Amino acid sequence: MPSFTPPNTRFSVTLTCGSTSSDVRHMLKRLRAETTAHGLAAADWHTLELVLAEALNNVVEHAYREEPGGHIRLTLSCADGVVQADLRDCGTPLPQGRLPMGTPANLDVPLQDLPEGGFGWYMIRTLASRVTYRCDAGVNILELDVPLIPIDA
Repeated sequence: MPSFTPPNTRFSVTLTCGSTSSDVRHMLKRLRAETTAHGLAAADWHTLELVLAEALNNVVEHAYREEPGGHIRLTLSCADGVVQADLRDCGTPLPQGRLPMGTPANLDVPLQDLPEGGFGWYMIRTLASRVTYRCDAGVNILELDVPLIPIDA
């Protein structure tokens, strides 16, 4: 079995979940099963999972303020070596309608001064080749392109 996703792999998956961390964990588990069944290699899934887990948990934490009762819809489409993700929710929009810059945190500090967070948007922007956000009629729409990179090619 190859350790990368064949470039002709194509699939589309849409799942919804609630607005809690537990809901996100269950969605990611279902997504792994669905995408693996469609031929996504484990190495590519791990990269995609990092990006999606961070984005989905941001929705839970910031858009829904960790309150149950909200909904998140995620559609993944794979074609031509890229997974496109479309996340939609009706939580609080991003401030000023803009994505955070995602600058790396300063790690050149004493251990007790290391930041607890602030790594997510940097990681998303590093691993995704395209990141866009807009709020349309009360629906937050985050679009991400995550390239599949052959590691044994």
